[in-house]
Amino acid sequence: MHAQDKDTDKTRGRAGAAGPAARAAAPGAGRLQVLQRAAGNAAVARAVAEQRQARAEAQAEENARRMTNGATPVQRAAADGTKESASPVVSGAPVIQRAVWTYNASTRTHDVMGGQRSGVWQEDGNPQHTATSAQLGAGAQAHHGDKYDDATGRHFGSGNVAFSQRGAIPDTPQAHRDGTAYKEREAHVRQALVETKRRLATAITMVSASAAPSGRVLDALRSGFPGFQRATPQQIQPLLAHVAEVLRRIQTGLDAEGAQIALAGETAWYDLGALGSNQANVAGWVAPTVGERLNPHDKKSEKLPTMDAGREGAINLRSLGENVWYIVHEATHRFAGTLDYQYSPYEHELNEDRADVGTAQTLGWSQQKLEEYSADRLGKRVARDADQYTGQDESAHPAKQLNWYAMGPRALMNADSYAQFVVVATGGTLPRR
Repeated sequence: MHAQDKDTDKTRGRAGAAGPAARAAAPGAGRLQVLQRAAGNAAVARAVAEQRQARAEAQAEENARRMTNGATPVQRAAADGTKESASPVVSGAPVIQRAVWTYNASTRTHDVMGGQRSGVWQEDGNPQHTATSAQLGAGAQAHHGDKYDDATGRHFGSGNVAFSQRGAIPDTPQAHRDGTAYKEREAHVRQALVETKRRLATAITMVSASAAPSGRVLDALRSGFPGFQRATPQQIQPLLAHVAEVLRRIQTGLDAEGAQIALAGETAWYDLGALGSNQANVAGWVAPTVGERLNPHDKKSEKLPTMDAGREGAINLRSLGENVWYIVHEATHRFAGTLDYQYSPYEHELNEDRADVGTAQTLGWSQQKLEEYSADRLGKRVARDADQYTGQDESAHPAKQLNWYAMGPRALMNADSYAQFVVVATGGTLPRR
């Protein structure tokens, strides 16, 4: 959810009237057109380019170092799972195979000089297998719960983010481990943030391929962006640059030093930036700009808003939003200018699927019988003409579901579309079709 007006987060987001970033035809017209990108000089856009350059330089330095000094104590496996040719290593150094590691800051180890050091990386699935940051090349500034992917050489951390409290967060009997409910929430969100960064990196790789999408990524695209159901993979392929740009912007924003996340409790009446946030269904929000408040974007129009909305400040999360889905959702508002065209019926559809499959299993139905039983529900999960979109986020079923499938090209700037794509593309359950 993005803007906080008197209508709020889950109820309504207000969006800006800044210049267009793109324009696309409705799927009902027969195909999707390639987005026209507006010229912009937003800081986050520059940061994306700088980040790419920095990674290229870092990789070049690493390659040069390896050629000069030989292999590090870490031995990575090739992408197909086979071992690379072994390079000479320092005698007695541990040889660590490809893995994903989690940083445990509560563990103390002894160094070669007999001193104690706090923190160690533990291999997921085999916590007795440990390594230091130096061995992994993970960087010295590791935070508890960080992840390191040895296959990609990426360190996914939360240490760059400045956490704060917004409103009252009362302690509960469960808030015992770290002393306060706020600290427990912060620890939980840090873990969710690390997982979000991992999934984002995977999703970006998926949509950055030069070929037309297929397999899991195509299914996830058609799940998050329903208009793609009416397009061939070849018609979708030119639009992946837009999807990738949104994902890179939020990756850059979440990785930036000093990125802000505020954990919200019961906010005060005079906190004008949190009006309506105390409603039970509010998961999070990002403050709109003054221009967005005064001149909200016409959601009925198929003209997409700019990615360079100029929003500032923290991503605000309530307990309901402390997960990958809502971190992605709010980050697209904050760093890529997305709107709340329509919240997803994802959970409703998964609940329908669980009920139908459970009934089929109980009664011993065949797959064909199950499909016949579910036909009416599945028939509502198809793209509709974009002119049937109501012009606002619908909160109640079935209008919510109908509106979702009628977004057309608007989905390319819809926050929940990116959340659903990232979750489904990286292993989340795909609703039946």
